[in-house]
Amino acid sequence: MKKILISLITIAVLLPASALAATLHSGDEVRLSSQDTISENYYAVGGIASLSGTVEGDAYVAGGMVNITGEVRDDLVVAGGNITVSGNVGQDLRVVGGNVVISGNVNGEVMAAGGTLQFIGNEVLGDVMVAGGLVTIDAKVDGDVTIAGGEVLINGEVTGNVSVQADEHLRIGDHANIHGTVFYKGKNEAEIADGAQLANAVRFEKVEAKKQTKSVDKTAFFKMFFAFLTIAFLIKIIIMIVAALILLAILPKCTKAVVSSSMENYWKNVLYGLVIFIVAPVVMVLLLITIIGSMAGAVLGLVFGLLLILAKIIAVIIIGAWIMKMFNKKKDVKLDWKPIVIGSLAFHLLFIIPIIGWIAVALVFFSSFGALSMHSYETIVKKQ
Repeated sequence: MKKILISLITIAVLLPASALAATLHSGDEVRLSSQDTISENYYAVGGIASLSGTVEGDAYVAGGMVNITGEVRDDLVVAGGNITVSGNVGQDLRVVGGNVVISGNVNGEVMAAGGTLQFIGNEVLGDVMVAGGLVTIDAKVDGDVTIAGGEVLINGEVTGNVSVQADEHLRIGDHANIHGTVFYKGKNEAEIADGAQLANAVRFEKVEAKKQTKSVDKTAFFKMFFAFLTIAFLIKIIIMIVAALILLAILPKCTKAVVSSSMENYWKNVLYGLVIFIVAPVVMVLLLITIIGSMAGAVLGLVFGLLLILAKIIAVIIIGAWIMKMFNKKKDVKLDWKPIVIGSLAFHLLFIIPIIGWIAVALVFFSSFGALSMHSYETIVKKQ
């Protein structure tokens, strides 16, 4: 118990204070109009997500189609299918999507990954690190550019160095003006237009097709790896937040009862959870191998799987409520978006802590699973 509390306190200290102030929007279609101003962090998830207003904090947006035309004063993180960022970003921009178009100015660095990536007519004041099938840099970059792609076109101004690894080819257009040095690895030499301005000759390293995967620049690889890791981490957090909000909205009484039971009888529910987790699959298999009990076994399997999913979501809320209770020193914690956001961040950050963090997550999960299973059983008995 002491180890768990220490881990949770550590996570809480590492959490940004801004996590306590945020606006959350979710649905099939999410829009922030041009007249709206959000003075805190903004989270949005939807089939179609549009941000036309102003966000004074960080913005995290995910959707099938995402359109950012407004201004984000701090960091912007976007994930989706088709993404357009034409609004200005005050700090860093991180994007992952199928088709990505960036035409707004960015005052920090840009990390992006996608099938098609286009920088059009904008200015980036920091470094740019991108990976994609088709990459176009037709913008001004006041920093270094690192690209891993299939086909790459550079047709803008770059004040720093350019490092490119292209499976197909690199083209440097008429409007390109590169102040630093171009380092290029590929199968074919770069195509350089007559109007291109290069401060130094292109340093080309020919790569044979069969050796291409072994010749990737290690620095660029790790930069891109950690960029993708950051983006994936944030996407998981956003998905978990939305799932917990939906669960709390659909089953408020059940969710509150399970959270309360887990926090009041923590170790008792951990024991229940462990026993059910071990025994239920055994019973399910025994039922499935019998003709009479096969239907019951199938139903038990479906219920067991559903309880596991719900228990993971509720575990997030339990962690958030636990942290808020320790800091607020109140007996009861209001279950709203605050413990959900804090819990989601803490739940995923605990995985970074070796052994102790993993044990902490497992124990909270089993407590949630045990409390949920017993609550479901008691509810069924009462109805009968």
